[in-house]
Amino acid sequence: MKNFNVKSRLIVSAFVFLASISWSVSAQNRRVSLYIFQPHWYLGGHAGVNSFVAEGIGSYSPLESLGMMARISGGYDFSSVFGVRGTAGIVTHTWPDIRTANTIVDFGAQNLNADLTINLSNLIKGYYLARPLDILLYGGAGVTHRNQALFTSDLITYTARAGLQADIHLSQVWDMNLMGEMNISSDNYNDHPVGFAFDLYPTVAIGFTYHFRTSCNVCDR
Repeated sequence: MKNFNVKSRLIVSAFVFLASISWSVSAQNRRVSLYIFQPHWYLGGHAGVNSFVAEGIGSYSPLESLGMMARISGGYDFSSVFGVRGTAGIVTHTWPDIRTANTIVDFGAQNLNADLTINLSNLIKGYYLARPLDILLYGGAGVTHRNQALFTSDLITYTARAGLQADIHLSQVWDMNLMGEMNISSDNYNDHPVGFAFDLYPTVAIGFTYHFRTSCNVCDR
């Protein structure tokens, strides 16, 4: 019986020791998950509206020049501040054609773009996963195929953009994104290469992103 009590005490002591180690590791995981950045991939999707600005600025009407946009994106954050992202999207535009008494012309395009992203919140304040909101700056360039529509032919041209993005952290892996950006394309994007040396379409969008980062149950907020 005495040996049995000794063994029981040893088992209880070992259990307490292992439980302490487990708690310590869990606490460490919490610190790692919230304060130590994990390089990771992510996927997202966004939709929004744009307003096409081109020749005829004197008669420009934002309501007559509204269009839609939708895109999917995939990226990699290789540090807490810098990342890269690729997007594939479609856009639609309406343009009051000044050559035909501001007759509304509808046309669309498909684009591929590559962006560099800079997390301003992490740059200024340091990485913290539990922060409810991060602000990002992004910019990049790509290629666009504009449909013929009522124009003389299809067009393949460039697109460049710069924007600001607010990431609202819904969980460790899900973000809601609010985006505002300026897109620039060639002067003949609307098949009317006169006046400005480029055409513009400012865009606002909303969407969601899923981050493929390692999560920790004890870190859920």
